[in-house]
Amino acid sequence: MQRDVTSLTDHASYLSNKITFVLDAMLGVVNLEQNNIISCFR
Repeated sequence: MQRDVTSLTDHASYLSNKITFVLDAMLGVVNLEQNNIISCFR
């Protein structure tokens, strides 16, 4: 049972890191789009 808990903990950590990466990537895309919009008004 200890191995199962360790395995699930590792998998949860992996998924958390993957979600964080995707969130950071999307925030970067939003930032680029906002910069493009603002540069149109200059």
